[in-house]
Amino acid sequence: MDPNQNAHEWVWQKLGTYLSDHDCKDTQPRRTIIEYFLNHPDQQHVSAEQVHQSLKDQGHKLGLATVYRSLNLLVDADILEQHHFQNDKAVYELKYPEGHHDHLVCLDCGDIKEFEDEYIEERQQEIAMKLGFDLASHRLELFGHCKQKSCPSKTSS
Repeated sequence: MDPNQNAHEWVWQKLGTYLSDHDCKDTQPRRTIIEYFLNHPDQQHVSAEQVHQSLKDQGHKLGLATVYRSLNLLVDADILEQHHFQNDKAVYELKYPEGHHDHLVCLDCGDIKEFEDEYIEERQQEIAMKLGFDLASHRLELFGHCKQKSCPSKTSS
């Protein structure tokens, strides 16, 4: 089966369970926002304003407040992840059922690189066990200065 199909099924099942458990309605704005993330996997780490503008450009009539409320609900439902990489501005990405990744963030241009490292994952588990913790979740965000030529921090010689 196509991995994207699995992700789509997981998202809709997760949403249905959350809405049922919390006595919430299944609204079109929520579905539209989920579709945005599912259909634009390259559009991760986006702000509420970016989601709103993109949906508006596509002809959807959603208010910015509705987008904010829907994003918050989808974070609570564990469907989206919210990050605050720079300037305490929230950005969102789809949280897939399998596979965890961490982030490298450039302090100059804001570029975000995702990475996976099994050794880091194992070490975190070892450290947690050593210190008497059962990990429920974790987030690793590394900040630095990228080496891209287009980064504003690079000066021409």
